[in-house]
Amino acid sequence: MELLQLRYFAELANMEYLSKTAEKLMISPPSLSSTIKKLENELGTQLFDRSRQQMRLNENGRIFYRYVQTALNTLDCGVLTLTQTNCPILKVALTSFPVWIDMIYAYEQSHPEVVLEYTVITLDELNNAPSPFPWNFFLGIIEDVDTGRFQSHKVFPPERPVVLMSVHNPLAGRSDIRLEELKDENFISVRRENSSAHNFMMALCRQAGFEPRKVYYGDYLMRVKLVQQNRGVNITTMVGATVNAIPLDTITAIPLSSPIMTRTQAISWEQDKLLSDMEQTFLDFAVGYFKEYPLMDPKKL
Repeated sequence: MELLQLRYFAELANMEYLSKTAEKLMISPPSLSSTIKKLENELGTQLFDRSRQQMRLNENGRIFYRYVQTALNTLDCGVLTLTQTNCPILKVALTSFPVWIDMIYAYEQSHPEVVLEYTVITLDELNNAPSPFPWNFFLGIIEDVDTGRFQSHKVFPPERPVVLMSVHNPLAGRSDIRLEELKDENFISVRRENSSAHNFMMALCRQAGFEPRKVYYGDYLMRVKLVQQNRGVNITTMVGATVNAIPLDTITAIPLSSPIMTRTQAISWEQDKLLSDMEQTFLDFAVGYFKEYPLMDPKKL
Protein backbone atom coordinates (compact mmCIF):
# COMPACT_ATOMS: atom_id res chain seq x y z
CA MET A 1 0.00 0.00 0.00
CA GLU A 2 1.49 3.32 -1.10
CA LEU A 3 1.06 6.83 0.25
CA LEU A 4 0.01 8.05 -3.20
CA GLN A 5 -2.85 5.53 -3.22
CA LEU A 6 -4.11 6.88 0.10
CA ARG A 7 -3.93 10.51 -1.05
CA TYR A 8 -5.78 9.68 -4.26
CA PHE A 9 -8.38 7.75 -2.26
CA ALA A 10 -8.90 10.68 0.14
CA GLU A 11 -9.39 13.14 -2.74
CA LEU A 12 -11.86 10.84 -4.51
CA ALA A 13 -13.70 10.24 -1.23
CA ASN A 14 -14.13 14.01 -0.84
CA MET A 15 -15.32 14.68 -4.41
CA GLU A 16 -16.93 11.33 -5.39
CA TYR A 17 -16.51 12.16 -9.08
CA LEU A 18 -13.76 10.29 -10.94
CA SER A 19 -13.20 12.77 -13.77
CA LYS A 20 -13.26 15.88 -11.55
CA THR A 21 -10.91 14.26 -9.03
CA ALA A 22 -8.54 13.18 -11.78
CA GLU A 23 -8.54 16.72 -13.18
CA LYS A 24 -7.72 18.14 -9.74
CA LEU A 25 -4.90 15.62 -9.32
CA MET A 26 -3.71 16.29 -12.88
CA ILE A 27 -3.85 12.64 -13.89
CA SER A 28 -6.07 10.71 -16.30
CA PRO A 29 -9.34 9.15 -15.08
CA PRO A 30 -8.18 5.63 -16.09
CA SER A 31 -4.99 6.11 -14.06
CA LEU A 32 -6.98 7.20 -11.00
CA SER A 33 -9.44 4.35 -11.44
CA SER A 34 -6.57 1.86 -11.69
CA THR A 35 -4.95 3.21 -8.53
CA ILE A 36 -8.18 2.92 -6.55
CA LYS A 37 -8.83 -0.57 -7.88
CA LYS A 38 -5.34 -1.65 -6.83
CA LEU A 39 -5.97 -0.28 -3.34
CA GLU A 40 -9.29 -2.14 -3.11
CA ASN A 41 -7.60 -5.35 -4.24
CA GLU A 42 -4.97 -4.98 -1.52
CA LEU A 43 -7.66 -4.42 1.10
CA GLY A 44 -9.83 -7.23 -0.24
CA THR A 45 -12.97 -5.10 -0.31
CA GLN A 46 -14.65 -2.41 -2.41
CA LEU A 47 -14.55 1.13 -1.01
CA PHE A 48 -16.93 2.77 -3.51
CA ASP A 49 -20.32 2.07 -5.03
CA ARG A 50 -19.84 2.86 -8.71
CA SER A 51 -22.22 4.38 -11.25
CA ARG A 52 -21.69 6.05 -14.63
CA GLN A 53 -21.47 9.51 -13.08
CA GLN A 54 -20.24 9.00 -9.52
CA MET A 55 -18.21 6.83 -7.17
CA ARG A 56 -19.88 7.03 -3.77
CA LEU A 57 -18.19 5.81 -0.61
CA ASN A 58 -19.82 2.67 0.74
CA GLU A 59 -19.79 1.65 4.43
CA ASN A 60 -16.31 0.11 4.17
CA GLY A 61 -15.09 3.23 2.40
CA ARG A 62 -16.47 5.56 5.06
CA ILE A 63 -14.80 3.57 7.84
CA PHE A 64 -11.48 3.41 5.97
CA TYR A 65 -11.64 7.11 5.08
CA ARG A 66 -11.59 8.15 8.74
CA TYR A 67 -8.42 6.18 9.37
CA VAL A 68 -6.78 7.43 6.17
CA GLN A 69 -7.64 11.06 6.90
CA THR A 70 -6.20 10.73 10.41
CA ALA A 71 -2.99 9.21 9.07
CA LEU A 72 -2.59 11.87 6.37
CA ASN A 73 -3.26 14.71 8.80
CA THR A 74 -0.68 13.30 11.22
CA LEU A 75 1.89 12.97 8.43
CA ASP A 76 1.22 16.50 7.16
CA CYS A 77 1.56 17.80 10.71
CA GLY A 78 4.97 16.13 11.00
CA VAL A 79 6.11 17.65 7.71
CA LEU A 80 4.99 21.11 8.84
CA THR A 81 6.77 20.70 12.17
CA LEU A 82 10.08 19.97 10.40
CA THR A 83 9.78 22.45 7.53
CA GLN A 84 8.14 25.42 9.26
CA THR A 85 9.88 25.60 12.61
CA ASN A 86 8.75 29.19 13.12
CA CYS A 87 5.06 28.25 13.01
CA PRO A 88 3.21 28.33 16.34
CA ILE A 89 2.30 24.86 17.60
CA LEU A 90 -1.02 23.99 19.24
CA LYS A 91 -1.09 20.65 21.07
CA VAL A 92 -4.32 18.83 21.89
CA ALA A 93 -4.95 15.47 23.56
CA LEU A 94 -8.03 13.38 22.87
CA THR A 95 -9.42 9.93 23.65
CA SER A 96 -11.57 9.41 20.53
CA PHE A 97 -10.35 10.89 17.26
CA PRO A 98 -13.46 10.05 15.13
CA VAL A 99 -15.50 12.62 17.10
CA TRP A 100 -13.03 15.43 16.53
CA ILE A 101 -11.16 14.71 13.32
CA ASP A 102 -13.45 16.63 10.94
CA MET A 103 -13.29 19.73 13.13
CA ILE A 104 -9.51 19.40 13.42
CA TYR A 105 -9.17 19.09 9.67
CA ALA A 106 -11.38 22.15 9.13
CA TYR A 107 -9.29 24.15 11.61
CA GLU A 108 -6.07 23.15 9.84
CA GLN A 109 -7.51 24.30 6.52
CA SER A 110 -8.63 27.63 8.01
CA HIS A 111 -5.43 28.28 9.99
CA PRO A 112 -2.45 26.98 7.97
CA GLU A 113 -0.18 29.29 9.95
CA VAL A 114 -0.63 27.06 13.04
CA VAL A 115 0.80 23.56 13.38
CA LEU A 116 -1.82 21.49 15.21
CA GLU A 117 -0.48 18.35 16.89
CA TYR A 118 -2.92 15.87 18.41
CA THR A 119 -2.27 12.80 20.53
CA VAL A 120 -4.69 9.99 21.43
CA ILE A 121 -4.24 9.23 25.14
CA THR A 122 -5.65 6.83 27.73
CA LEU A 123 -7.57 7.90 30.82
CA ASP A 124 -4.52 7.08 32.95
CA GLU A 125 -2.43 9.45 30.85
CA LEU A 126 -5.10 12.12 31.27
CA ASN A 127 -5.52 11.69 35.01
CA ASN A 128 -1.79 11.29 35.74
CA ALA A 129 -0.56 14.04 33.44
CA PRO A 130 1.93 16.42 35.10
CA SER A 131 1.13 20.00 35.92
CA PRO A 132 1.17 22.21 33.97
CA PHE A 133 -0.86 20.09 31.56
CA PRO A 134 1.46 19.23 28.62
CA TRP A 135 -1.25 19.92 26.03
CA ASN A 136 -3.11 23.14 25.32
CA PHE A 137 -6.48 21.36 25.42
CA PHE A 138 -8.08 18.01 26.13
CA LEU A 139 -10.85 17.11 23.68
CA GLY A 140 -13.14 14.48 25.11
CA ILE A 141 -15.75 13.43 27.62
CA ILE A 142 -16.30 15.99 30.37
CA GLU A 143 -17.24 13.21 32.80
CA ASP A 144 -13.71 11.80 32.39
CA VAL A 145 -11.87 14.91 33.60
CA ASP A 146 -11.11 16.10 37.12
CA THR A 147 -13.33 19.16 37.49
CA GLY A 148 -11.09 20.38 40.29
CA ARG A 149 -8.19 20.62 37.86
CA PHE A 150 -9.90 21.45 34.57
CA GLN A 151 -12.51 23.84 33.30
CA SER A 152 -14.52 22.87 30.24
CA HIS A 153 -16.70 24.20 27.46
CA LYS A 154 -19.38 21.78 26.23
CA VAL A 155 -19.63 21.49 22.46
CA PHE A 156 -22.64 19.14 22.41
CA PRO A 157 -25.51 18.27 24.78
CA PRO A 158 -25.13 15.30 27.18
CA GLU A 159 -25.55 11.95 25.42
CA ARG A 160 -27.63 9.08 26.77
CA PRO A 161 -26.36 5.51 26.32
CA VAL A 162 -27.64 3.16 23.66
CA VAL A 163 -27.12 -0.57 23.14
CA LEU A 164 -25.89 -1.67 19.71
CA MET A 165 -27.01 -5.12 18.64
CA SER A 166 -27.58 -7.11 15.47
CA VAL A 167 -30.98 -6.76 13.85
CA HIS A 168 -31.16 -10.55 14.21
CA ASN A 169 -30.96 -10.42 18.01
CA PRO A 170 -34.34 -11.45 19.53
CA LEU A 171 -34.42 -8.15 21.45
CA ALA A 172 -33.73 -5.97 18.39
CA GLY A 173 -37.33 -4.80 18.01
CA ARG A 174 -37.49 -3.09 21.38
CA SER A 175 -38.01 0.68 21.66
CA ASP A 176 -35.88 0.77 24.83
CA ILE A 177 -34.22 -1.71 27.11
CA ARG A 178 -32.92 -2.12 30.66
CA LEU A 179 -29.30 -3.17 30.85
CA GLU A 180 -30.15 -5.89 33.39
CA GLU A 181 -31.99 -7.68 30.58
CA LEU A 182 -28.67 -8.14 28.76
CA LYS A 183 -26.70 -9.78 31.57
CA ASP A 184 -26.57 -13.10 29.68
CA GLU A 185 -25.24 -11.49 26.49
CA ASN A 186 -21.59 -11.25 25.48
CA PHE A 187 -20.27 -7.68 25.32
CA ILE A 188 -17.95 -6.02 22.84
CA SER A 189 -15.48 -3.32 23.79
CA VAL A 190 -13.38 -1.21 21.44
CA ARG A 191 -10.37 -1.17 23.76
CA ARG A 192 -9.21 -2.60 27.04
CA GLU A 193 -8.88 -0.80 30.38
CA ASN A 194 -7.97 2.90 30.46
CA SER A 195 -10.32 3.46 27.51
CA SER A 196 -13.09 5.99 28.03
CA ALA A 197 -15.54 3.89 26.00
CA HIS A 198 -14.63 0.68 27.84
CA ASN A 199 -14.86 2.28 31.27
CA PHE A 200 -18.25 3.76 30.35
CA MET A 201 -19.57 0.32 29.41
CA MET A 202 -18.19 -1.37 32.52
CA ALA A 203 -19.51 1.34 34.86
CA LEU A 204 -23.01 0.97 33.41
CA CYS A 205 -22.93 -2.83 33.78
CA ARG A 206 -21.82 -2.55 37.39
CA GLN A 207 -24.58 -0.08 38.13
CA ALA A 208 -26.97 -2.65 36.65
CA GLY A 209 -25.59 -5.19 39.13
CA PHE A 210 -23.50 -7.53 36.99
CA GLU A 211 -20.13 -8.06 35.33
CA PRO A 212 -20.18 -9.00 31.62
CA ARG A 213 -19.76 -12.77 31.36
CA LYS A 214 -17.48 -12.37 28.34
CA VAL A 215 -15.99 -9.33 26.64
CA TYR A 216 -14.55 -9.30 23.12
CA TYR A 217 -11.94 -6.60 22.49
CA GLY A 218 -11.03 -4.98 19.20
CA ASP A 219 -10.94 -1.77 17.20
CA TYR A 220 -13.96 0.00 15.72
CA LEU A 221 -13.96 -2.21 12.62
CA MET A 222 -13.95 -5.35 14.78
CA ARG A 223 -16.81 -3.97 16.87
CA VAL A 224 -18.96 -3.56 13.77
CA LYS A 225 -18.18 -7.07 12.52
CA LEU A 226 -18.86 -8.76 15.86
CA VAL A 227 -22.14 -6.92 16.42
CA GLN A 228 -23.27 -7.65 12.85
CA GLN A 229 -22.54 -11.35 13.43
CA ASN A 230 -24.65 -11.29 16.62
CA ARG A 231 -21.59 -12.29 18.65
CA GLY A 232 -22.38 -9.73 21.33
CA VAL A 233 -23.71 -6.25 22.14
CA ASN A 234 -21.98 -2.93 22.67
CA ILE A 235 -22.83 0.12 24.76
CA THR A 236 -22.13 3.51 23.26
CA THR A 237 -24.10 6.66 22.37
CA MET A 238 -25.84 7.73 19.17
CA VAL A 239 -23.03 10.18 18.53
CA GLY A 240 -20.50 7.39 19.04
CA ALA A 241 -22.39 5.16 16.61
CA THR A 242 -22.73 7.95 14.05
CA VAL A 243 -19.10 9.11 13.94
CA ASN A 244 -17.81 5.54 13.77
CA ALA A 245 -19.97 4.77 10.70
CA ILE A 246 -22.07 2.06 12.33
CA PRO A 247 -24.24 0.54 9.54
CA LEU A 248 -27.68 0.97 11.06
CA ASP A 249 -29.32 -1.22 8.41
CA THR A 250 -27.72 -4.30 9.98
CA ILE A 251 -27.22 -2.98 13.51
CA THR A 252 -29.91 -1.42 15.67
CA ALA A 253 -29.33 1.17 18.40
CA ILE A 254 -31.75 0.79 21.31
CA PRO A 255 -31.90 3.52 24.00
CA LEU A 256 -30.95 2.32 27.47
CA SER A 257 -33.75 3.06 29.96
CA SER A 258 -31.67 2.18 33.02
CA PRO A 259 -29.16 2.76 34.39
CA ILE A 260 -28.34 6.18 32.93
CA MET A 261 -24.91 7.79 32.77
CA THR A 262 -24.39 10.69 30.40
CA ARG A 263 -21.38 11.44 28.23
CA THR A 264 -20.75 15.03 27.21
CA GLN A 265 -18.24 16.08 24.54
CA ALA A 266 -16.24 19.12 25.68
CA ILE A 267 -13.02 21.05 25.33
CA SER A 268 -11.11 21.25 28.63
CA TRP A 269 -8.08 23.14 29.90
CA GLU A 270 -6.48 23.74 33.26
CA GLN A 271 -8.29 25.85 35.83
CA ASP A 272 -7.21 29.49 36.08
CA LYS A 273 -5.18 29.26 32.88
CA LEU A 274 -5.30 32.46 30.83
CA LEU A 275 -5.81 31.42 27.23
CA SER A 276 -3.51 32.87 24.61
CA ASP A 277 -4.90 34.44 21.44
CA MET A 278 -4.09 31.25 19.53
CA GLU A 279 -5.85 29.08 22.14
CA GLN A 280 -8.91 31.33 22.28
CA THR A 281 -9.15 31.31 18.49
CA PHE A 282 -9.07 27.51 18.47
CA LEU A 283 -11.72 27.29 21.20
CA ASP A 284 -13.99 29.74 19.38
CA PHE A 285 -13.48 27.88 16.10
CA ALA A 286 -14.34 24.49 17.63
CA VAL A 287 -17.46 25.78 19.37
CA GLY A 288 -18.63 27.51 16.19
CA TYR A 289 -17.87 24.45 14.07
CA PHE A 290 -20.09 22.12 16.10
CA LYS A 291 -22.88 24.69 16.09
CA GLU A 292 -22.77 24.77 12.30
CA TYR A 293 -22.03 21.07 11.85
CA PRO A 294 -23.48 19.20 14.84
CA LEU A 295 -22.48 15.57 15.16
CA MET A 296 -26.18 14.74 14.95
CA ASP A 297 -29.59 16.19 15.67
CA PRO A 298 -29.70 16.90 19.44
CA LYS A 299 -33.40 15.88 19.44
CA LYS A 300 -32.32 12.32 18.66
CA LEU A 301 -30.07 12.00 21.69
